[in-house]
Amino acid sequence: MSAEEEESLIQRDDEHRVNINTKETSKKNKLGVFFGVFVPSMLGAFGVIVFERMGWLTAQGGVIQVMVMFLLGYLVTMLSVLSLAAIATNGEMKGGGTYYLVSRSLGPEFGGSIGVMFFLANITGAAFYMIGFGEAFAFALQGYIPDGRWWLTLYESIALALMILICFIGAGVYAKASFFVWILICASLVYVMFNFMIRKPDAELAAAGFTGISWETLKGNMFAHYAETDGVMYNFRTVFGIVFPAITGLIAGSNMSGDLKNPGRDIPRGTIMAAATTFAFYGGMILLMGATVKNEFLLKNYFIYITVSYYGKYIVAGGIWCAVLASGLASLIGGARVLQAIARDDLIWILTPFKRGSAGADEPRLAVMLSWIMCQGVIFIGSINVIAPFITMFYMISFLSTNFACFLLSITGAPNFRPSFKYFHWSTALAGALLSMAIMFYTDPVSAAISLAVVVALFFYILFRAPDRDWGDISQALMYHQIRKYLLRLDARKSHVKFWRPQILLMVSNPRSSFKLINFVDQLKKSGLYVVGHVIEGNFKNEVIGAEDTQNVLLEIIEKSKLKAFAEVVIAKNVRKGFQNMLLLAGMGGMKPNTIVLGYYGTQRNFDRTVPTEIEGILAKLPIQVEKPELKLKHFVDMIKDALLLRKNVIVAKNFHNLDESKTKHFIDCWLVGRVRGLESDLSSWESVILLLGNIIARRRKKDTLRVLTIVDSDEEVDPETSLLKNILDKYRIQAQVEVYSNKAHVDDMSRERTNGNLGEIPKDSVKIMNRLVYQISEGSRVTFLPLPEPPMGLPEYQRYMEDLDELTANLGPTLLVRGETRVLTNSL
Repeated sequence: MSAEEEESLIQRDDEHRVNINTKETSKKNKLGVFFGVFVPSMLGAFGVIVFERMGWLTAQGGVIQVMVMFLLGYLVTMLSVLSLAAIATNGEMKGGGTYYLVSRSLGPEFGGSIGVMFFLANITGAAFYMIGFGEAFAFALQGYIPDGRWWLTLYESIALALMILICFIGAGVYAKASFFVWILICASLVYVMFNFMIRKPDAELAAAGFTGISWETLKGNMFAHYAETDGVMYNFRTVFGIVFPAITGLIAGSNMSGDLKNPGRDIPRGTIMAAATTFAFYGGMILLMGATVKNEFLLKNYFIYITVSYYGKYIVAGGIWCAVLASGLASLIGGARVLQAIARDDLIWILTPFKRGSAGADEPRLAVMLSWIMCQGVIFIGSINVIAPFITMFYMISFLSTNFACFLLSITGAPNFRPSFKYFHWSTALAGALLSMAIMFYTDPVSAAISLAVVVALFFYILFRAPDRDWGDISQALMYHQIRKYLLRLDARKSHVKFWRPQILLMVSNPRSSFKLINFVDQLKKSGLYVVGHVIEGNFKNEVIGAEDTQNVLLEIIEKSKLKAFAEVVIAKNVRKGFQNMLLLAGMGGMKPNTIVLGYYGTQRNFDRTVPTEIEGILAKLPIQVEKPELKLKHFVDMIKDALLLRKNVIVAKNFHNLDESKTKHFIDCWLVGRVRGLESDLSSWESVILLLGNIIARRRKKDTLRVLTIVDSDEEVDPETSLLKNILDKYRIQAQVEVYSNKAHVDDMSRERTNGNLGEIPKDSVKIMNRLVYQISEGSRVTFLPLPEPPMGLPEYQRYMEDLDELTANLGPTLLVRGETRVLTNSL
């Protein structure tokens, strides 16, 4: 056989199901509600506890408290079954049982961690049943076989090996055999109940504490008589930890989800039927034993069923053996299938070998082998009473996660959550989750804390190491629900300057040349909204696919760069029209951009040669567009005016392809040029915006120093202006280095026209002088902030306006020209 042919025989589809010669579907075992769910669930429940510990439990807790324990256990189990049924009937369910439900609802992180715990619950449960078998086997054949601790371990290990052999044969054989085992167990229990009701106490039975049905005996067993057993003093809490495994087996049917014809319909029906049936048996046996056997004898005799029944060693013992072996087999098969499902989802790399199934029936044989090894290790513990609380803990975590998943799915109001099972409510799911958590910490707080710590550790391992899975996990729906709720409450009309933060719309002309600017603006936002916008010029019908591709590239850049931003792409006849649309529509509710960042006119072709390799690979995915004409100067100035008309702060960024992103120490320079007369003791809106943005950058980059610089007319004004600026900075709690420069010979002309930073009215020579001064002082600074002049009203002045900006920023490093329309600093409490 060639390598290609051999590989084709083990190829899996999207769900990793075996598909050999396209006949996999016909070969798979497909079970119905009775054989696939009802019988395995009852077999899971009718195990060690009902046959070997029911009398002991009744003696310890009394009829009333033991009934309360079972009612409490059934309550949390049934609440979990309702949640499980709701999730299972909301879509197509595949193999993996509870793991599949949780992982596809809460996501791979929760699903994988809970799935591992559920696998451990099944393994521990299987060992629990094997130990129960060893005790029953030795008791029934005492005098005929060797006895002792290690002989019991040998009998338990042989029984485990036989169960593993059946697992290798497959679920179909197990399902067929389980029906006959179920009949034998039910017949055995009915036979036991019949004996307890009709037998009269002879000398042998009287010596064993059997009184027949007696009101006096029932009164003696009605209330608790907690006593010491095997050196351990028991109470309600510890006894309940042993009771609970008798109920957890009810969800064994969900483990067979991959082998069911209709899992969504069969799991809830079969589980509820099994719960009702087993509760009737449990309640009947507690009452019968409490009314027929004295307390001290129930406490000592684990096998009171065999003692009381006619031919008990032959008939009842066989039922006990079948019950515990069938329960163990259900746990082994269910656990192996859960492990296989986790492995096939590639969540934990070390489990990868266990994803393979056998040819044809897809039996998880490697997973069965691991289950065998782990189960054998647990058998060496050798005590039912020690192992039972661990089973309780593992199953409680599974119940907690199932209920929590159903609760979240319900409250998010997702339209596609439409389970055909209607008998549930978000309150029942929440009650089940809270009750599971309470029982965990009540029965054993230390074990509960350790179990949750393991779940958290697995959660973070899968979060950071596992590949992404497109399962539509509940976190997205939950976030949507919460964000929508709070966005409706966030009223922009109630905003206050104390809580102002930059909410930025960055217009990107060319994503290939804007990578450093995109990263830098992320540092400006200070936990505010950040939208990366792009306009595609052209016809909507022709450009829509390119727009989608461009948006996906921007989102990928954002994700790869670990930015907290959104991406928006619009299609318009020209850039200005698209920009206007973006101005009006970007954001939502109270989260709308208040600050607009534009790249400098004519610089969209300045490619950054230091883009990381992985980003280059993403940029290569950008659609190849027909060469477009450059942005018109008129449109660029009009865009600034459009933003100011809507009272947005405007920032024009230049030369950011030269940004030094190293961690070496630099200055962040804020030039307050052309300060307004009459506001000498305070700040204008544009000055407050410059200072706040500069302070944000300086605090973000710890090694950098913020400098506040200005120019005065004469040397005599240097000290007063320095003192004034320091007072203003102290008032607004901004730490900065103040530098005031005087250059009377060069500044006279431009100082005459202090018009709120409006350099458009300053003579051209003075703009050159200012540029020369800024260049000399701020050369080598990481970023330089300068005031953006107010754009002219008339079209004829547009060319002069842009020439002045060119002169002002010539030869400078990364520069931000800022024009603020709102005051953003306050000293009020």
